[in-house]
Amino acid sequence: MADTDPFASEPSPFSPEECSGIPSEHAEQPDKGAFRQNADPVVLCIRNLRKERLQGRGEAYSLRVPRLDLAPGEKLLITGPSGSGKSTLLDMLGMVLRPDAVERFHFHPNAREKAPEGAHDIARAWERGLVESLACWRRQVGYVLQIGGLLPFISVKENILAPRKLLGLAPDTLPDMLAEELGISALLRKFPSELSVGERQRVAIARALAANPALVLADEPTAALDPANAQNVLRLFSNMVEKLGATLILVSHAPEQTRGMNFRALTVRSQRVEQAGVTGTLAVLDDDGAYREAPAL
Repeated sequence: MADTDPFASEPSPFSPEECSGIPSEHAEQPDKGAFRQNADPVVLCIRNLRKERLQGRGEAYSLRVPRLDLAPGEKLLITGPSGSGKSTLLDMLGMVLRPDAVERFHFHPNAREKAPEGAHDIARAWERGLVESLACWRRQVGYVLQIGGLLPFISVKENILAPRKLLGLAPDTLPDMLAEELGISALLRKFPSELSVGERQRVAIARALAANPALVLADEPTAALDPANAQNVLRLFSNMVEKLGATLILVSHAPEQTRGMNFRALTVRSQRVEQAGVTGTLAVLDDDGAYREAPAL
């Protein structure tokens, strides 16, 4: 039997005190890009998330997110060294990989409409094994991979429309608008094998946005492009996300390419802990190069 959303009748878990960033008594001390400080609804609210794994030579590695709040329309850049768990973090935020532990993980896809309903308790769904609920909520997330991930046996247009067909959405003008804005209208009848790397990435961006998702995850989407082309594609991507009011989380090794695009930045800081292996913590990198860890609540 298909499971139902056990939280649909519950009040929204998003209160200003719990999920809107720094407590009000600290609001007069602005934090330069770390945590949210207003009482607006948030798309993601995470507290004390952790994932464990083994690295080479059997060494333990622990990825930790003490605190993360993301507002509708916000753009977050995540950087860090190779192997620090950035892609793993995206998989957890996209609800395809279960955390080993998490105190709070709320996903509110209707936050951009400031609707009080529609907040999902992802932590509880994982705990209860509500696989079908997670799959349903996952459809409200767009994903852009490093190499596009396009289906090779269907056309560009069919690739872009695939998420809408999966969701049973009625036809509208959004896919055509995306194709026009991203400069791929002339490519719609072609197949992925006929495209350049940059063209494939722009098609992948259009596909990720075609169903108007609340949250968009991008894992090094321009890694295969030269710097000039990469920055151009990122700017197009950023502009389209802003127009749709979606929340974007971008993983990149080239933060300089996002300059002037209104991203706030967090870094996965790796630190060796004696007799416990290596811990990677999502933290804030100050202008002076110092790290600050998000406080656990």
